[in-house]
Amino acid sequence: MAFVLTVVGLTVLTGLAGLGMVVQADRTDPLWLSVSGAGVALAFSGPVVLGSLAAWWQLRGSSDSGRYYRLWRNVATAGTVLGAALVVVAGLAMGVPIWLLLVIAVVALGLLIVAVPVGDRVRRSADAKGRVTDAFAPDTSDDTRRVIRRTALTFAITLVVVAAAWIPLTVMTGEEPNDLRLAMALSGFPFIAASLACSLSALRLNRRVREVTGQDFGRLRAIARVVLKGKDDELDELGQIAAARYAALAPATLGTQLGSVALLYVGLALNITSQALGGVIPSTIPLVMLAVLAIALAVVIPLQLRNIRRARNYAAEHRDLLSNR
Repeated sequence: MAFVLTVVGLTVLTGLAGLGMVVQADRTDPLWLSVSGAGVALAFSGPVVLGSLAAWWQLRGSSDSGRYYRLWRNVATAGTVLGAALVVVAGLAMGVPIWLLLVIAVVALGLLIVAVPVGDRVRRSADAKGRVTDAFAPDTSDDTRRVIRRTALTFAITLVVVAAAWIPLTVMTGEEPNDLRLAMALSGFPFIAASLACSLSALRLNRRVREVTGQDFGRLRAIARVVLKGKDDELDELGQIAAARYAALAPATLGTQLGSVALLYVGLALNITSQALGGVIPSTIPLVMLAVLAIALAVVIPLQLRNIRRARNYAAEHRDLLSNR
């Protein structure tokens, strides 16, 4: 629920902020619209990242996790401040009332302040309900099949709903039934819904990873350096067992993450393309956004596949440690 609310909340906040600036602006310009959009997204993303990390990991449970927490906090703070500054500069250039710019900046900074306390509270509330399992089981096949089944079912159901809404929407919008822009806009929804279903269905897998790393973010990073990057970090006996267990689970969790990101980016690309065809946003903006999505996938896919291969190799080499309890 926290994940769903975060996605919906971020979308609503950025949408309202962007719409408010466009409506209140005395004049619009493609360049300043792009700057304001980037500023709004940057200003609200920092608090979301911090809050999400705090809702899942103990960020200050050890010296390593504390160091990583300070790094993430500084990056999120810098991003929020920079985003707020871009919003103010672009807003002033477009003649947006100063009160609206101050509201956007204050809301972003306020979210940054409460992100970690709220995330901590969510994590403690979830942890109070107990652990997922008492004994470690390296087999992830059932969980993986469950993720694939639910993702595919969500895609199919959403596709049916979209197909059923096709004709009514063409009547309401005055578009032709074969209008390419409307077709691309609607076809993006099944991919986005499937991405969300994939992330939520993988929750149990991710909880198992969190358990074997003791919920400590710093410990996770140390184990990931050993398993995925081949670093020669010294691990004690318990750390070696945790690394072997993490390696056994990582291919499934990394695979679901890759699937979720790929589905989301395809859905976003279809939506952005439909907006470009309809002239909803300046023509240069969707081209830049599509290029960013393509570059991100070109980087993420090979890296994630490499990490999956390394995790499998590590688990195979340390299979004897998986029998430890």
